[in-house]
Parts: sequence; structure tokens; C-alpha cells
Amino acid sequence: MTLQDSITSFSEYIENYILPSFKDSLDEQIVIWGTGNCGQGLYHLLRKKYKVVSFCDGLIKKRSAMFDLEVDTPSNVFLKYPNATYLVASTGCVGNVIEQNAKSIDANLKVKRLSDQECFLAVQYNYLQNQCQNDPVAFTYKWLELYRKLQSQGQLAVMQKELLSYFDDDLSKDIINTRIDAFTSGDVAKVFDIKLTDNQYFSKDCVALTDSEVFIDCGAYDGDSIRAFLNCTQGKYKQIIAIEPDPCNFQKLYAMAVRDDLVGFRGIKSVTGASNGTISFAVNLGTSSKVSEVNEGLDTIEMRMLKLDNLYNEKPTYIKMDIEGAELDTLKGCERIIKDLKPKLAICVYHKPFDIFDIPKYLKSLVPEYKFKLRQHQLGFCEVVLYASVD
Repeated sequence: MTLQDSITSFSEYIENYILPSFKDSLDEQIVIWGTGNCGQGLYHLLRKKYKVVSFCDGLIKKRSAMFDLEVDTPSNVFLKYPNATYLVASTGCVGNVIEQNAKSIDANLKVKRLSDQECFLAVQYNYLQNQCQNDPVAFTYKWLELYRKLQSQGQLAVMQKELLSYFDDDLSKDIINTRIDAFTSGDVAKVFDIKLTDNQYFSKDCVALTDSEVFIDCGAYDGDSIRAFLNCTQGKYKQIIAIEPDPCNFQKLYAMAVRDDLVGFRGIKSVTGASNGTISFAVNLGTSSKVSEVNEGLDTIEMRMLKLDNLYNEKPTYIKMDIEGAELDTLKGCERIIKDLKPKLAICVYHKPFDIFDIPKYLKSLVPEYKFKLRQHQLGFCEVVLYASVD
């Protein structure tokens, strides 16, 4: 099966999956609430069979246009289309979105929230639209042919067998098998069957925290994971080292530490990697800020790059990494810490096609006694975390 065959098959699947759920509730006029990937994907799905008249989005500051349709604030669009059906297309907290606009929402307005699966499928459909028109833009579809190539060469089965041998629990094995099956079959909706785990990075099923942790947070963003760490430890720990390269994110992170008067907090504005030096870094991307080539067309700055082994004397006990594909390189720059101190680890393994194979294999080569668990914390292909400990 070619990549185009997969795209065609998935397009048919998604139209059959989403459209029937709207059939009984859609009037002649439809307004899509949300202009991100989910809203755009929903537009591509609906435009052939239904009359989409406008977009609305609470984040825009002035009226604009998209796909030759008007984009305006919810309150303005409500006045113009009081009889339309409003489809809220957002993977964020839809309840908060509606609550923020409650004063503008007439009780008679028809507002339908998409389910998490519908949002996910709409986002994937938008990726397909872009992929058909330009170079592939969605990592999930780039991966299909990579996996199938290895499968045709007989390598994937060997890699899968080795990976499974690192895990003892059924849930980890199910996540591995289901993801590989989704990539090789082209039926990406199979990932909906994976059981999700709450409390990312700090699930008691995967991590046993003490009141003397030295926690290194790589990719600390604005302190969201640190807040979860404080909640799980009830504020009892030894030290927090937060590493975040994006200047805007770092400012928010440091403000949080000052506001909450965090004891033992150390903030480091730096990229992490296999060596010390400098590197080009794409900024102003929120949680997706990342190491980038200068010619990618993104807003980039020169940023210091730090080996985690520089922090050896801090004696870290728990290290979390969510750093947009730089995880393996950062682990290589943390070799001494891992070999000698054997800290607990929570490492994202979904950013690159073969991280889920390469990262456990590398860690096993350093610490054979590491025990692994793999958990998926969000619907779809993202937020898949490898947990490692010697306990």
C-alpha cells in the first residue's frame, strides 16, 4: 500500500466516522468555532455536503478571513448567524471557552462540542489536506512509509521483538503493538483503543517519589510540570532544576517560581544536548519551541547548549524530558549521571519516528537493570512517555 493509498483510505474512513454524528443536528448554516488545525480540518470535511458560513474564534482581535469565509469574534458572529449550528472544534478546554463567552451566548443557540476523537480525526484530516497539496507536513504520515519500508525488509519485526523484551507489563506491550500496527496498516484510528493514563510524568503506577527528590525538568515550559510535581510531593523535595530555552516561556517559569516562593529552585535558560556549545533555536512556539535550522523560516536565536552531566554534582534523582525530539541527544549528554546515579526517568518518545525503539535500547546499554514502563497520556500519537527506574 502506498502513502497515497493510505491517505485515500483514511479520508474515506474519517468522513464516514465524523459526518454521521452531525447528520441529525446540522441546520442549513454552520459556524465552526475554532480556527486551528481542528477547525480547518472540520471545514474540509463539511464543505462538500454542508453550508459552512463562517468561523468564530475568541482569540482573534479583529475580523479576518480564512478559506474565503469570515472569521470574527463569537459575539459578533452570534449576532449575524443566530440560527446557525455552532460546532466547537478545539482540542483545548472547550468548557472554559464556552464559559468565557457565556454572556454572549443566547440560550437558543445550538452549540455542539466535538468529542476528543472527532477533534483528533479533524486535525488529522487537515494534515492530509496539506499533505496532498504540498510536501508532507504531519509526522504521523511521514512515518507510514518509513515503517513499511522496515517491515518489507524484515527489520521491523526484529526491532519490535527486541523492544517488547524490555517490558514486563501488558499495557506497555499493548501501546507498542498498537502504534506499530497503526503505522504499518495505515489505519491510524487504531490508537483510539489504547488505554490512557492520568497524571503525566508522575503516575504512581510508574514513579515512586520521595520527599528528597532532586528533580530536573528538561523542557520546563511555564512550570506546568513543576506544579504537578509539587502537588504529587505535597511540596516536599530537595531541589528543582528547571531548564527552558525559550525566553518567553522562561520568563513565565521564573515568575511562577518567584510568585510561589519556591525553595531550592534553580532556573537555567538553555538548550540541552549531547555536548556543550551553541545552537540555533526556534522561539515563540509555546510548548513546541525547539532546536531548528536557520533556514526553516522560523523565528530563531542563538542559544547556549548544555550537557546535563554538567549538573552531576547536584545528584539528580528524577529527570523528565519533553524537548521536541532532542531527548536522545540530551540522554547522550547525561551518560555519566545515568550510569553512576541511575536516576528515575520520564522521557517522551513520540517526537521522532524511532525514538520509541532507540531510547529504551540506549538506556539499557547504560543501565541494564533499568525497568521500563510505557504510558500514553493523551488521545492520538503524542504524549507517549517512557518511564525508567531501578526500583
